[in-house]
Amino acid sequence: MTLAELLDIIEARFNYEQQRQEAEYHRTAWLACHIMNASGNLKRPVTPDKLLGLSLDAQRMDRKEQQKRLYELKQKFQP
Repeated sequence: MTLAELLDIIEARFNYEQQRQEAEYHRTAWLACHIMNASGNLKRPVTPDKLLGLSLDAQRMDRKEQQKRLYELKQKFQP
């Protein structure tokens, strides 16, 4: 076995382990969101992507951006 083949095997194993861990995280988040949503304590339903921080809703927005968007919404909906 050459060094290049050995490095390819190591890289493939690393990628496999990384995919397996991501699948476990997603499975755990999926289960947790079902438990949280079934409890009835939340106003909005939770998704696995929100729990994992993959959803755009989970990203923070600075104060100036919030004020800008609020102003745009007010202009759009006020007669």
